[in-house]
Amino acid sequence: MGLKKVVDNTKKVVHKTSDFMGVTNYRTKSRYEYNEVKFYFIFLGFVLMSVLSLFTLLPYAYYRYCLIKYNNSFYDNKKIRFNGTIRGAYTSFLSGFLLTIIILLSVDIIKTTFILDYVKANVPEKAVGWIDTAITALPTILASSLVFNSLFKWGQRNANFVYDDTGSYLEKHLIKGILVAILGKLFSLISFGLGNPLTIWIKWRFIINREYVSNEKMKFDGNILSSYKWFVWRWYLIVVTAGLYYPIYIHKINQWTIRHTHINEV
Repeated sequence: MGLKKVVDNTKKVVHKTSDFMGVTNYRTKSRYEYNEVKFYFIFLGFVLMSVLSLFTLLPYAYYRYCLIKYNNSFYDNKKIRFNGTIRGAYTSFLSGFLLTIIILLSVDIIKTTFILDYVKANVPEKAVGWIDTAITALPTILASSLVFNSLFKWGQRNANFVYDDTGSYLEKHLIKGILVAILGKLFSLISFGLGNPLTIWIKWRFIINREYVSNEKMKFDGNILSSYKWFVWRWYLIVVTAGLYYPIYIHKINQWTIRHTHINEV
């Protein structure tokens, strides 16, 4: 009996440790249930489909991704169902794409007409190229975020509990959302990946705490330590494998964020 108890306790410790680090994924009240290997190859197919079509099939790929993500998700044991359509995905994509074009053209006109002349007149010549690159890069990051943000919000609006297909949305905090996106990307870059789990925690805490599913307010209970346990070593796996690990990384983000999403019982 003594030896059996030691073995059982050892198993419990191993299971809890592996689960906490995201190596295994035991059944929890809030969970994402989809085969990891299957997701890997399907996700690669989505990327390949989008790139080879020059991104004309990106909305369709995202629609298929949402079907997988939401139809295999549970919040506090309540099943989610995705009700979006391909037409809705393209409508959201085009609205974000048009806004992106407007922003990029506006920035280019302002930069060419006003900013570059001022910079050339007041800044050392060696620094002009760096400043020009920075002025171009920031709006590009913002604009690309708008495209994917429009698709993300469309997906979230169409994810409901199976018993109620209305009332899913995100509270509007546009300026805060933009700042979180930009600062998160910059911090990930300058920290050489060490800050990536922190940006994941900040991003999803911001989103989920403003999320409503079928008029039920969600709350996020993930913490920074858990984010580092799950993601810091996985980010370096992406680097070591030249990006081949990335689909598993996305799969793990889905698992981690959904298992820490709950209905806010007020």
